[in-house]
Amino acid sequence: MRCVLLIVGVAVLAGCPPQTIEKLPPEGQFYFPTGIVHVDAPGNPEGILYVASANTDRRFDFGSVMAVDLSKVGLPPFGAPVGFNDAGTSGPLLLTDLKLVPGSTVMVAPFVGEMAALPRPDSVRLFFPTKSEGHRLYALDAPTPASPATPPRLDCFTPEGASAPTTAGDGGLADCSPTGLTLVGLEKTETGVPRAPAPIGVAISGSREVWVTSLQQADSPKGSTLDTRAYVVHVNGDNPKLFETDMPLLDGGGVRSSFVNVGPGATNSIVVGARYAYATGRIYSASVPANLVRAIDTTTFATFSTSLENTVTVFEGRGTALSSKEDRLYLLGRSPDSLLVASVTNPTGAQPSVRVERSVPLPQDPNLITTIPRPGKSDLVVITCSTAGVVVFYDDEVGNLTGQIAGVGLQPYAIAVDVRPAGGARAYVTNFTDGRVAVIDVPDLSRPSSAKIVAFLGASQLCLTRGANEQGCDGGVR
Repeated sequence: MRCVLLIVGVAVLAGCPPQTIEKLPPEGQFYFPTGIVHVDAPGNPEGILYVASANTDRRFDFGSVMAVDLSKVGLPPFGAPVGFNDAGTSGPLLLTDLKLVPGSTVMVAPFVGEMAALPRPDSVRLFFPTKSEGHRLYALDAPTPASPATPPRLDCFTPEGASAPTTAGDGGLADCSPTGLTLVGLEKTETGVPRAPAPIGVAISGSREVWVTSLQQADSPKGSTLDTRAYVVHVNGDNPKLFETDMPLLDGGGVRSSFVNVGPGATNSIVVGARYAYATGRIYSASVPANLVRAIDTTTFATFSTSLENTVTVFEGRGTALSSKEDRLYLLGRSPDSLLVASVTNPTGAQPSVRVERSVPLPQDPNLITTIPRPGKSDLVVITCSTAGVVVFYDDEVGNLTGQIAGVGLQPYAIAVDVRPAGGARAYVTNFTDGRVAVIDVPDLSRPSSAKIVAFLGASQLCLTRGANEQGCDGGVR
């Protein structure tokens, strides 16, 4: 029955429940982009780019994840000279139209962290944590397009114990925000643990386990500041479910929990090798350096410190990566800003030895790091330095930085790489503050100084966050 409102003088007699209007993120635009993944697609030379928007200022009710068909947005041919952009001047193309179609965008909770992809027979499953209410780990399924003409799609995945997705009322977009697994479900119990608040980093092992870090320690009971410890969480990527207390292993060989206690001090990023996961650490006491890298045995879940903080003057860790041969562990450090290059000996043994070989100064605020394999040579290392606004390259065969790209954007953060079959690579870098993705071509991996920015994907968000008079604002309001 339709409601009718009767207004008498200043009195309003209403029998209708109040209506709520959901505030969706800006249509067809990244908004505080964070996690990013590139996936190859059959018949598509550029592939699909999956980008998470964190909605960090909470201007809207949701974050989002978008699937961008890179063959449709107008990218220049790989390795082509930088031509003329839409303004008629020489420089990177400004590709503000992402050519999104229905089904290529879903809503998620705000404050999205890093993103990782698990290949499946006919799809990839995207995993990412969020630091908003519930502190959740999400999974989305992205079916492999049947042909180059088939647009990319994103589907909510609902793990056991999570709520079903809904539909956002304004625009009919899928709302996947109820489907995440909460990592703080025991916070109101007597002990308050295990829990992993403010999850941020994610990585996937060769055994298809998803590993997640968290930026906050857990005290016990919650709010007591007593008995502090950090947890790293792991779930099976094909059937993600949380074991909050010790549960019998399927083979009867003991017990396991999804929560691994790694001791005092929060964690930031994580990388997983053949046997060990390596988690970087944040400062937990103003006068005590962070536990820079803790190693977790993915077979026994035993944890030990690599004690790198005892040999170098670096107060806390950020991004980390392993070399293809797993003989190098690369760690980004803060205070001072530096790249630590550590050798890894016996990486599948009872306890690997991790030793710092060199420390390389970096531009301000290094954040995340990835490696690009090079046949017959050591990996090329790619690093974002957020406050400096640059991407730098490190070559372990040289033992130093061998390239730097300025003008990447405001707060470059996460990196996705498309290695080209004929050589070289195209990198995609999210810019957290200006809201775009920089596209960087590296035609010759032996000469990273040849790298150049060829395009920016998406509209700048500065007109939303700083107002229409902001220099560089190029539209993008919903």
